[in-house]
Amino acid sequence: MAQNQKKFKEIIISLLYVIVPLILGTILSLWLKLSIYIPTATIYAIMLLFLVPADNFFHSSVDYKAKSINPTYRPPTSKIDGGTKRELLHFILVVISLIFCLVGWYLSSL
Repeated sequence: MAQNQKKFKEIIISLLYVIVPLILGTILSLWLKLSIYIPTATIYAIMLLFLVPADNFFHSSVDYKAKSINPTYRPPTSKIDGGTKRELLHFILVVISLIFCLVGWYLSSL
């Protein structure tokens, strides 16, 4: 029973990654009198920026700065971890939602 509740909770959280930006985008589009796609795509893009793991992209620049200050610095060997399956799923959901939003915006402007 607990396993089913855990899966159900994960599904609900994954759906919230898609539904909440749609609701916020709808409210903003009505308030700003814009197409629904513009604020929704903006929200998805901001979410995408926060879902990208910062450790993977900025690790080398931090090592360079530390090495320039202390030439004998040896950075610890780190294993690049792509995150958990859940984090990857949320990232993919936001990317797919952003793509659908941008395609809808493009098709509505034709």
